[in-house]
Formats: sequence, structure tokens, C-alpha cells
Amino acid sequence: MHYEPSSLLELTDPRDYIFCAKNGGLVVSDSGIKTRVPYCMPFVDVVTRSSIEPVSKERFSKTIIEANIGLHAQLESLDHSAAIFYPESILTHIGLDKGATINDMLKMCLSLNINQA
Repeated sequence: MHYEPSSLLELTDPRDYIFCAKNGGLVVSDSGIKTRVPYCMPFVDVVTRSSIEPVSKERFSKTIIEANIGLHAQLESLDHSAAIFYPESILTHIGLDKGATINDMLKMCLSLNINQA
């Protein structure tokens, strides 16, 4: 049996959307340090990196961040240091310092996306 999709399907790795996922996200280089950041604003412009429509980018990112808050709550990792996963320069980019927790980072990203909507 052969299946012809009515439209092109874009398949992505779910780890790309999970904050602090091992081997997930977009590889970026900052001051010579390579790290991975989630496919989510403010880290990545989801319009240029995916097929998300410009009018949907804030809603898309907000949904991703809220899902991450729920996931990290279940994993009991909200209070872990974000600096374990992201260099200080990446945290500074969104207004945090190296003492920030994953919870701080998710709340900051959520507030940035709500303010942009």
C-alpha cells in the first residue's frame, strides 16, 4: 500500500523543543562555546527556523514554554541551575544571571513571549 499525503509533513525531533534536553535544540556558538538552545523564542526565531507563521510565533513559543514548565515540574528539575545547561552569555541574553534556575528561565521566557504577543 502506498500513502500520498495531501500536504508535506514536517517532522522534527521533540527534543528540539525541550529546555535543557540532551542533544536537543539548535546548536549555537557564543564566544567560541557551542551549546544547544530550544526552538523557542527568545532563543530562536521560529519563523526563520521552521514553518511557523509570523502571526503564530508568540503563541507557539508560549505553548512550548508552558509545556516545559509542566514537564520540568514532573521531573522535579525546576530548581536545578540553568547554568549547568546554558552558558552565562545565553542566560544574559534573556536577562538572567548564572544563579538562575530552570524555573527562573522558563518564567522569564514566558513573560517575554506574553509581552511580545
